[in-house]
Order: sequence, then C-alpha cells, then structure tokens
Amino acid sequence: MKQNMRIHKAEPNTGVLNYAHLLDAPAGKHGFVQVRKGHFYFEDGTRARFLGFNVAARSNTPDHETAEKMAKRFASMGVNVIRLHAADAPIGEEPGSWSSCQEAPLLDYEKGNGRNFHTEGLDRFDYFAAKLKEKGIYLHIDLIVARDFREGDGLDYPGSPGSCLKRYPMYNQRMMECHALSENGAHETAVTLFRKEDCPSWLYEVKMGATTMWENWNGIKPDGTMLHPGLNSMNHYAYGSIGDWMYRKIGGINQLEPGYRRFCVKPMLVRGIEESRTSLESPYGEIVSAVSCRDGKITVRVKVPANTTAVICLPEREDAIEAGSGEYVYEYGTETSLRELRFTLDSTLGDILDEPEGRRLMEEMAPELMANPMIEYARRMTLAEGISAAPEIRAVYEAVLKVLNR
Repeated sequence: MKQNMRIHKAEPNTGVLNYAHLLDAPAGKHGFVQVRKGHFYFEDGTRARFLGFNVAARSNTPDHETAEKMAKRFASMGVNVIRLHAADAPIGEEPGSWSSCQEAPLLDYEKGNGRNFHTEGLDRFDYFAAKLKEKGIYLHIDLIVARDFREGDGLDYPGSPGSCLKRYPMYNQRMMECHALSENGAHETAVTLFRKEDCPSWLYEVKMGATTMWENWNGIKPDGTMLHPGLNSMNHYAYGSIGDWMYRKIGGINQLEPGYRRFCVKPMLVRGIEESRTSLESPYGEIVSAVSCRDGKITVRVKVPANTTAVICLPEREDAIEAGSGEYVYEYGTETSLRELRFTLDSTLGDILDEPEGRRLMEEMAPELMANPMIEYARRMTLAEGISAAPEIRAVYEAVLKVLNR
C-alpha cells in the first residue's frame, strides 16, 4: 500500500526521515580537512565524507531565530556541509534578485568599498555559522564571488571590474594564492600546489589530456566521464593565471617601469625543475631568464634588450646587480639540489616497505610496528596518516625518508 509522506520545507524531518544522527557534531572536532591520496581526511586521520548544497546571497544572513531553524532543518536532512555562496553580493532592489538583504548585508557598501563588514550582517552571518557548527555542519565560504568592486577598493584593474566578477581574483596578482605564498616565506608550499597531480590541480588537467584550461578542476573525471556540459567549459582561461606566477616567480621577470624599460629578474628555485628558460617579448625586445641548478652549480643567463635596464637578483645571493643591455652569465656553487624527492609523507607505508632499504630501516627503528598484526592494514596508509594516528612515529618516518631520498 502506497502512502504519501509529508515533508515540511521549513521544519526538521522527523521519524525515519531524520538523518541528524549521522552527523558527527560539532563540526571541527577532528581538525581541518586535508586531501590525501585523492580522498578527504581530517587532521586527526578520520576519513571525511560530505553531502551538501548552496545557501546563496541574502539567505546567508538570516535572523537568529531563522538561523536556528535552518540549522535544524539541514541537519535532519543529513547535510554536513553548506556552501555559503555569494554572501558578498551588494543590496538589490528586486525581491528575487541575487543580492544581500537590505537590513543586514554582510558587507557595508555604503562606506564606498567592499572591505568593511556590516555590523548587523556580520552578527547574523557569525550566528548562522555557529548554529551550523553545533549541528555538525561544515562550511565552504565564498567571499569573492558576487563582490561589487568600487573605487574605494583601490584595485589595479584597467577600468571598472564591475559586480559579480567571479574570475577577478584569478587575474589580480594580489589575490593569487601562489604569489602570496611565494612572497611571504612559503614558496615551497606554492611549489607544492603548482606541482600537484591529483584533482584539484593544474597538472591533473594535463594528465587527463587537457590542451586548454577548463572551467572546472574536474571537468573530466578520473574515470574519463565529464560533468554536465552546460556547466563545463573546456576553454575557460581563469585558472590559467598560474602562468603569471610562472613568469614572475620561476622566471623571475617583473616590470619596474612601463614597457619593461626597467625590470627585475629574480628567479626563485623550484624543486623538481632543475632547469628553466623564460622569455618575454617587451616593446624593447626579448627578455630572457634561464636558470639551471644541478650538480652543485647554479647558472643564470639573462638577456637585457637595448635601451633597458635590469635589476638582477640571483638565487642564494643577497646583492642586486644592475645591468644595461646585453647578455650576462653567472655561475657559482651551491649545496641546493632540486632533484625531485622520490618519497614524501604522502607516500604509503607500503611504498617504503617495498624498498629493501626501507624495510631494513623500519625493522631496525620500529620493530614493534613491524611485528604488529595490523601491519598489512597500515601499509595502505600514507606516512602522514600514520603520524596523525601515532605522532611518536614521526621521527622514524623522517629518518627513513632522509635515507631513501639520498
């Protein structure tokens, strides 16, 4: 016998349709989410799986009573992640428009820019996030999606970028993550992002046969299937702005005066790339920065066009060199090796034990682990996961990696 079941869109599910018990509340109890071998894990090694949807624009700043109701409703649906989407939208006049609510927008655009929070809007947004966290619901927050860039923002954009320009942060240097990392003492982390091969990453697209930039990181899935074609442009340059980082950081070419009449060459070394050549056609002619770091020697070749000046900052050297037009070669010794590491903390214990030297070292340094009947299960774990479960093993793993990577 068939019987219709009533689901109220504004009230929590009850009975067999209430899935709130599946949520591991409160959100955040296991630490931040990480990607390991293509899967989500929390910092403490707990496997993470998510089911969720968008909450867009004006819905991001509900009053406190509504926020509590929404959190209960979402939890009862078994939802454990919410994308707070387009929370930075400006106030709109039409009720159905994609905009923030008039009485409590998240950003206070009345100040002439998008850099200040609205007091009431921020309170509501914060309260909503707290209620979701209590229920075990994680958040993905977009803050540069529907932004209305204004003159007071002082962005170095030619003309007005306008509102709802999602791709702006992909082009603007100040907003690019790899640039920020390289410029603030975390260049190795930027290199790690650049050279990742699992999804989401630039090299994942290359591995999947891409010859253009995709709109979505997973435009083609690992099994070869595609996302919905209506939301899956295969020629969508926005993510291609990593090329700017390659020119400015790997090649080190940066403009100091209009037209590159005066420019800087400051290449930064990248593990896994022992040799690179970067060229740029300026109004004055070709600029070239070629760098090699191998066999204990760094070689830098720079070409400076006629009627221009270059400020050359060599890797591992403090003093800048000012040079006029011409071609220059600098060679000097180094202890740095850019050879790609064969084994890392992302390697599995099985990868280590499959190496005779790795097995010998583990039997010598961690005999209790090797004798444990769960060792076959542990083989599938990455070293990072093993450290999350047993922090005392870190010293052993790091010592083994040092030997295997010689």
